[in-house]
Amino acid sequence: MAARSYSVIYGKDMIDYMRKVDPDTAEKLDPRGTNVCYFSMLHNDTDIRAKMLLKVKGDSKPLEATIDMPIATWNKISQIIYDDGRETVNAPSN
Repeated sequence: MAARSYSVIYGKDMIDYMRKVDPDTAEKLDPRGTNVCYFSMLHNDTDIRAKMLLKVKGDSKPLEATIDMPIATWNKISQIIYDDGRETVNAPSN
């Protein structure tokens, strides 16, 4: 079954972005879940545009989202595994 589509990550860094997860939807996401980014690109020379599958609480079907975020926010993601097997693990920052 296909992922549900929701073209809009949440938080104060995202307030001015059109492609983000709104607060009501953010409450439905599983904070302990694994989210998968299957596409990313540099956007406007200052941001990252990512297509992600987000884990929803109590649901086996992910939420599909297109999200724009500042590069600094992208760099806060704790682990990135690339198609070619390279892995980046970033220390969590507060």
